[in-house]
This record gives sequence, structure tokens and C-alpha cells, in this order.
Amino acid sequence: MKKLLNIVILFSIVFIMIFINSCQKSNEENKFKIGADFSLSGNLAYWSLELKKGMDFAKTEVDKSNKLQIIYEDNKGKASDAVNIFKKLATVDNVNVLITCFTPIGQPLRDLAFTYKTPLVATVTSAHNFAAINDWTFRDFPTQDQQASALAKYVFETMKLKKGSYLIVNDDYGKDGAKIFKETFNKLGGQFLEGEYFTQTDLNMRNQINKVLKNKPEFLLIIGRDQALATVCKQIREVNKDVKIVGVNAFDASIVWESIGDAGEGIVFTSAFVDYENNPNAKKFKDDFFKVHNEIPSYVAVYGYTITKYLFEKVGSDNQKIKNELERLNVSSIRGELKINGVRDIISPIGIYLRKEGKTNLLVKAE
Repeated sequence: MKKLLNIVILFSIVFIMIFINSCQKSNEENKFKIGADFSLSGNLAYWSLELKKGMDFAKTEVDKSNKLQIIYEDNKGKASDAVNIFKKLATVDNVNVLITCFTPIGQPLRDLAFTYKTPLVATVTSAHNFAAINDWTFRDFPTQDQQASALAKYVFETMKLKKGSYLIVNDDYGKDGAKIFKETFNKLGGQFLEGEYFTQTDLNMRNQINKVLKNKPEFLLIIGRDQALATVCKQIREVNKDVKIVGVNAFDASIVWESIGDAGEGIVFTSAFVDYENNPNAKKFKDDFFKVHNEIPSYVAVYGYTITKYLFEKVGSDNQKIKNELERLNVSSIRGELKINGVRDIISPIGIYLRKEGKTNLLVKAE
């Protein structure tokens, strides 16, 4: 009798363990999984860490039933590591959708999105037609077509400047921006002269600066990132206090303004438009975010927040349905209306801003 009782107890324990494991597995399978192939360390970490702040904030807001799982992986700013991480997230973690950050990191992942049938949403990525390569790749970020053309119109029509040149980082981000700016500016009747290039690691751009200033431009289009962007602006101001400096959204980062100091005064640039004054949802997000982080959210954190929200709330639970829903995305957000275009860019309004007395001031909203 005792032996029979022990057998019954043993089988009961095994059954309970199997049942618990089955429940845990079922709960895991029912989760909506977002994979984040991010540069959480290294020189590019600022952008991914800001995205993560927004994504984590969105999770606490929308995921009351613990149905959302965000799996962060650090590619250390290396495209080769990002490729391996994508494969792991797609085949081992079985994520429903994958988010990546920064153009050189995202470019090799586009073919993998198609191969593994895992939707890829790239952000902090401005290269021309980035997502047009296949129908499993999407991009949610202000494009250079959107930014550079709006900036060129503002410089010509509102600032009344007719002659300019450029100093840009020697990659797709810089080249695409200068090309689109030139096309728009010259079409309006302006004169946009040939300029110079620098690399992201350059610390001395004085030779390039002197070359472009010889042609006496009224303004310089500066496109770069982080320390290099701040450095080129400071070195311009060493030799010329009057030439106007204009640029795109890489200016809109605390790491740039902290380094650039007084040389940032008067810079006109494009960035995401978030109406904290008149949009009650945007104002609430700003106030709640400040309570958690003791800082106003960066526009990059806003992108992390809004992308996570529409992926979790508006799209489907399987990869194919997510892809289909993204292809017809049209939702409201704290960034305004988000709409997909014909090359799978998720477009929202941008603003043109002026840096004045250490603060960023909205000049005009540009669709």
C-alpha cells in the first residue's frame, strides 16, 4: 500500500511539473516579442539607449497583462555582430518583429528580414530609400528627402539666403542630405556650391572649413553626428562668426549641445515634431517621462515610445500579419499622424528649429 502511495505521489509530482511547464510555455508563446538589435555600448550607444528609454516607458504604459516582451541585444556598434544577433532573435527567440538603430547597422539586416520573414523596423536611419529593398523592411524616422527639402525651402524662402555650401560626413547620411538639399535649393533659384567632407572620427576640420569659406557662402549645411558634428561647428566659429549654420536632426541631441557650447547659438535645423503644448497626450507623456528620468524626453526616446506602442497595440500577433498591418499603417500618435508611404517609410510631421540661448525653439512645423 505504501509503495502504491509513493508511486501515486511521484506521478502526481511529475504531472504537476509537466502542467506548470506547459503553462509557462503557453504563456511564453502568447507573448508579443520585440527584438531590439541595438548598439547599447560603444560610440553609437547614445541613440540606442535613448530608444530603449522610450521603449521601456511604453511597455510600462501599455503592457498591463505582461503580454509584451522586449529582448535587447548589444551589437556594440558592429554590423557583423548585428547580423548574428538578428539571426539569434529570429530563430532562437522567435521574435515577432525586430527594431534596429543606425544606418550602417541596419543595412545588412534588410536581406535577413526577407530571408527569415521577420519584419524589420529601422529607426535613426535616414539613408535614401532605405526600406525600398524588400517588403519585409520598414523605416520609421525623418528621411533626408523630408528633412533636406524642407530645410532648403526654409533657408531660401524664409531666411532669404541665396548662396551656400556644405561640410558633411562622408557617408550616406551626409551625401543624401546634401544632394537633396542642393536639388531643392537650386530649383528654387539658389546657388549651392561644392563643399567638403569629413569622417566621423575627424577632430580637425580646419582645412576643409577654410576651403569652403573661400567662396564666401552665406550659409553652410553641416551634416554629421555626435562629437564630429560639434567639433566642426566650433571650428567654424573660430574663424567666422557670421556665416549661418543649418543642418538636420543629428543636431537635436544632448551630446551635441553639451559639447558645442556657445557655437550652437543661431543654428537652424530640422527634427521630429512633437507638440507638447497643444497635444494633451504628448504633454502627459512628457510630464510622466520627466518623473521617471528627471529629464525632458529626447525625440529619439519619443520614437522608441511611439514605435513600441503601435507595434503592440495596432498590428497583429504573427509575422505575416504584422508585415501586412505595417504596409497600411495609419495611426495617431504623440508625433501626429503616422502614415506609410510607397517605399515603406513611416512618415510623420517634422519641425524646423532654432537654437537660441541654450534652448531649442520651434520655428515652423513642416509636413
